[in-house]
Amino acid sequence: MLREIFFGKQKLLRETISLHIALILISFVFVYIFSYSTSFRYDFFGGDSVVFQTVGNFWAQGYLPYKDIFDHKGIIVYCANALGYMIYPRIGVMVSQIICLYLSCLFVWRAMELYSSCMVSKIIFFLLTLIYYAAHYQEGNHVEEYSIVFLSAAAYCFMRALKDSEGKNFYHPPLYGFIYGLGFGACVLIRTSDAAQICCQTFLVTIFLLQGKSFDNLRKNFFMFIVGTAVITLPFVIYFATHGALYEMFYGTILFNMKYTALPLQKFPLSLLTTYVLIHFMPFILMGAAGLGEILSDGRNRLGWSGFFCATAILLMLMNFRLFRHYCMIFLPLAPLLFVLLGDFLPTVKNLFVREKNFLQKVLHVCFVFPITLIAVILIGSCYVAYIEPFEFYVHAEDVAEIQKQDLAGTLFLKPVKTRFIYDLSDRKDFATVEELASMIPVDERNSVVTWGHYCTAPHWVLRTGIKSRERLFFLNGTFGQIDSAFRAEWFNNIRNNPPLWIVYGVTYEKQDNGELKAVDTDGELDKLLTEKYSLKGMTYIFPQIMKLYRLRE
Repeated sequence: MLREIFFGKQKLLRETISLHIALILISFVFVYIFSYSTSFRYDFFGGDSVVFQTVGNFWAQGYLPYKDIFDHKGIIVYCANALGYMIYPRIGVMVSQIICLYLSCLFVWRAMELYSSCMVSKIIFFLLTLIYYAAHYQEGNHVEEYSIVFLSAAAYCFMRALKDSEGKNFYHPPLYGFIYGLGFGACVLIRTSDAAQICCQTFLVTIFLLQGKSFDNLRKNFFMFIVGTAVITLPFVIYFATHGALYEMFYGTILFNMKYTALPLQKFPLSLLTTYVLIHFMPFILMGAAGLGEILSDGRNRLGWSGFFCATAILLMLMNFRLFRHYCMIFLPLAPLLFVLLGDFLPTVKNLFVREKNFLQKVLHVCFVFPITLIAVILIGSCYVAYIEPFEFYVHAEDVAEIQKQDLAGTLFLKPVKTRFIYDLSDRKDFATVEELASMIPVDERNSVVTWGHYCTAPHWVLRTGIKSRERLFFLNGTFGQIDSAFRAEWFNNIRNNPPLWIVYGVTYEKQDNGELKAVDTDGELDKLLTEKYSLKGMTYIFPQIMKLYRLRE
């Protein structure tokens, strides 16, 4: 199988080498341009990315994720960042990103090769897919970046099985079941919801094998699925168990996230939500429509059922999540399935129209299928054109009122990511002020510092100064404490029983009509503690946030 993936059907070694060189170059250029948080083109640590880098950095120094420094994402994300920091701080993470993107693109290309020999159509579709991927890549180094390589491998195996079983009973090599298990286990250790694609494919494989009464093949695939899951999860389980932190890993990866997903979702105007779904989820909508067209033409078409079922299931899942654009990155592994379905969809519609003798049925096809196809092409085309320069769609609660005042076009393309995150220094100021603030702390007192931060204030502090919080909860303290009150109790009990010499207090601020800056997201209990025992020594502004430095009074 490895030979098939890395050498493909190219008759000349030169063609194979050219393909790999092209994909490596594309991956490097893509990460260099679009990964604002890790690329050496920029001086920026990102939002979510700065958290992953912080945990990875300290893991590389010997601290244990979850036990010594807490965040609630999967361990593979921190592993990729730790390996990057072992190579070189911040920029080294690009190595992990480039490898993942290169392998993902290779699987996507090989999957398209299974069904098409037309080089032009493959290149055009591949580039359009990358543009869509870039549109939802945001700052780079997101969780989905590390799951898509496993999802792409599983998608290739699934499409290979469909291709080899055309016109006969479905057969699924047990090796593919092992790769599904490997991908499922990896997604559990990255973001469990990313495993939705593999769950869909596993369900479809089960149905197809049961239809053909291939019980022995199903049993072997089930066994290999379990083996694959164990192969990738057991090393991490053993590692954390030997370090006495197995429960902490299990809690941070799964249990805490079960509580996190139970938080109420933000409410948006129906018009805004509908337009957002049509733009950002269009590939899934298009795949579902194309799959339905195949099913209408041939009810036994496994490819059509696969596209319709996967697209519908993942679309429904995404619509019930928070509106974060980077969730859409999981489309990349499914892109070859859309490529194949679109190649069959238009001829299928044409045949349906020509074959159908009932006038009413013809009218239905004209009024339903063709407009949907046309609208889909226009919308997705507009999305691609608009996102050549990526745009940010705000989904924060404080922006809802402002969004409601905007027209839909202004809502969807409110402000460029590059302007907001990279060049708008008037908003984020100069991060050098963070290092100036840290210089107030004597070297011999830097092991007695704790941080309380809203979102990425504290991780930026930690990475830029190298001063780690004494407590494992170092950012989003209030939010995490709301999700699990034990976190809040642990933090405050430690602070009261053994007061740290320094407290870094980060809160967001809003600009008032009179131009004054007002702190929000403050914590009453911490404010009281600071008033009683601490003195303010310095203050600076990063992002729309205030960072205050307090010293314990003698």
